[in-house]
Amino acid sequence: MSDDDQTKWIVVAVALASVALVAFVVILVQLSRDDGTTAVETTTTTSTTTTTTSPTATTEPAATTTTERPDLVVDRIEMNVAGTQRTALTIVPSAPGDSPLPVVVVLHGLGVNATSMSRAADWRDAVATHRFAAVFPQGIADSWNLGPCCPPASVAGVRDLDFLDELIDGLVEDPALDGDRLYLTGFSNGGLMVYELACRRSGSFAAVAPMAASNLTGCSPSRPLSLLHQHADPDPVVPYGGGLGLGSLVSVRPFPSVPGTVASWAEASGCAMDPVESADDDVQRFVWSDCADGVEVELVRVPGRGHQWLNQGGYVSLDELLDFFDLS
Repeated sequence: MSDDDQTKWIVVAVALASVALVAFVVILVQLSRDDGTTAVETTTTTSTTTTTTSPTATTEPAATTTTERPDLVVDRIEMNVAGTQRTALTIVPSAPGDSPLPVVVVLHGLGVNATSMSRAADWRDAVATHRFAAVFPQGIADSWNLGPCCPPASVAGVRDLDFLDELIDGLVEDPALDGDRLYLTGFSNGGLMVYELACRRSGSFAAVAPMAASNLTGCSPSRPLSLLHQHADPDPVVPYGGGLGLGSLVSVRPFPSVPGTVASWAEASGCAMDPVESADDDVQRFVWSDCADGVEVELVRVPGRGHQWLNQGGYVSLDELLDFFDLS
């Protein structure tokens, strides 16, 4: 085969791979519908935003001024990490409080941006009612580089862990925020990153709550750490029982089973190895008790919901994680 022919086939292969990735993201977004009629947004709002390095700033993006609530301040953090400009959307109560605010960092899924993630559940009402700061980091091309997953970020070698490290360090150092009450949650690709970041910085978080994900790298926390894992079953993208799913199109490793993932986390956190099983609100709960340092580990299996943010019907995932974080 000539060099020209080889080049032609390489170009064709790259083009086909790009088409396949776009198709997968479209499928993923469709599977992430909230109630079967309204899909999570996948477009980024363009605005002339005054940016800051603190999530407690009082300047609101111009594009959101007419739609945001007066009791909230919506802003963006901007930082440069290894020559790449990175951002995070922030939502905080507008009225100052008597004490520093707890912080919830929320990682979006593949193909879903930070703005859309902030509207996948009623985060705004939660922030105003329960008085905490919600921070939504933005991945490059709406993706997070976990290593074995997920493109485009993984293919490009984006330094997402460095970005999140710097972001979290800034949040902890902010005197308006309570660094001892820092929580982490994420959906799908973001949930995969929750596990990795929680292992990497176990001492930084009071608790973590991945959803629709699994511990793809098999890492363990360096200290006992409370974890709430919420997962639908069946989930065609990240299968509850592990193995191959639609998510395998963007991962070089099969997904570990969700029960196995959470059981391993419980073991690493010094919990008794036989979870207590119960059922309520049409969901199954598995709770590991007698953990070290007062840690709690819980798995909630929601049947028949697919790959989506679980905030409809009788089960409201945002309420679940806020209660787990002791923020409700």
